[in-house]
Amino acid sequence: MISAASREELGTLLQELSPYLRARGATVDWIDEAVAQVVPEFATARAQLKRAEAAFQITRQNVGFVKQGFANGRPATIFADPSEYA
Repeated sequence: MISAASREELGTLLQELSPYLRARGATVDWIDEAVAQVVPEFATARAQLKRAEAAFQITRQNVGFVKQGFANGRPATIFADPSEYA
């Protein structure tokens, strides 16, 4: 299905395929590799997304430290640089 899908169909297929397979107890870890064979730029985009998600989590943690510092009346002292993950 992945190799036969058009680019437009592939977007929908990628949204629907993992939940469908998981609901039937099948593995889904092969999907990214299969898509990368059909759409070479997919692997690059996926890696970029993972880095962006890591940077987002670091930023969210930093915000939590600042909020906690305000709530406790102390400055936040632990910060991580999210650009290291982007």
